[in-house]
Amino acid sequence: MKKTVYSILILALIALMYSCKLSPEQLAIGTWKLDSVSIINIDEVTNFYYEMDMNAVDGEISTLDAQLQTLDPKDKKNAEQIENISEQKKSLEEQKAAITLETAKAKVLESYTMLDGFSYTFNEDKTYLDKTVDYEETGTWSITEDGKTITMVTEAGDYKLLIQELTENTMSIKYEYAPAEEGDVTVDGIFYFIK
Repeated sequence: MKKTVYSILILALIALMYSCKLSPEQLAIGTWKLDSVSIINIDEVTNFYYEMDMNAVDGEISTLDAQLQTLDPKDKKNAEQIENISEQKKSLEEQKAAITLETAKAKVLESYTMLDGFSYTFNEDKTYLDKTVDYEETGTWSITEDGKTITMVTEAGDYKLLIQELTENTMSIKYEYAPAEEGDVTVDGIFYFIK
């Protein structure tokens, strides 16, 4: 008899635990503040920006070299202009020497710290607010039954958030930023949010 009572109590407790489990929609409701960012392909992104910075400086140096070639150094009227161009070139060469993979990586990571204040608020009425320090976007949202994708609908278009993890207090979203222009790098990252 005691075994039957205990069995019934255990089954009731298990049923109660499963009935109290929140759905993905219920878990998503609330304000999610960005806690941290992890860039999955940080080395590829770093190399891209390193090469881009080096090429930009090289281009400026080449432009200055071309300007110097058009000036006759024997003509005293050109002396001041030649000196100015030479100083600019020296400054650019120092700037180029300071560009390293480490500084490029720091620059990439710093660009994500500008997301300070970034949050999503998903409301029960299926509206949402996407907010940064100087930007706000509103629209409607939905989440798949399996809790793997949140779709946000705005006037600008639809956006999908690929959810890696969703709990009552934490959410991680995989972002893949496609290149803005041909030749740009795709940035893959995981954004970690807390309620």
